[in-house]
Amino acid sequence: MVKKLSLEELERKVKESDSIEQYRRWQVILLRTQNPEMSVKKVAAICQVAYKTVTQWTWLYRTGGAEKLLLTGRGGRYHNLLTKQAEAEMLS
Repeated sequence: MVKKLSLEELERKVKESDSIEQYRRWQVILLRTQNPEMSVKKVAAICQVAYKTVTQWTWLYRTGGAEKLLLTGRGGRYHNLLTKQAEAEMLS
């Protein structure tokens, strides 16, 4: 069985979030837990995320618990951008 966080624990997670992305994830779950009658559309508008995102995060939390909502590295560019001089040389 998946362990659910209490309202106090969810509020703490929201306050202690270290990024806006993580903040929004916890905010969605807190709103859905506090107000189960609130529509997904309204939660999405309040949290400034897509409708589908709210349903996905809710499903992740309900099936996998709090651990599934934690952000993980998503790849991306790890090296620095070109310096202005290197860019000028490349473009010339």
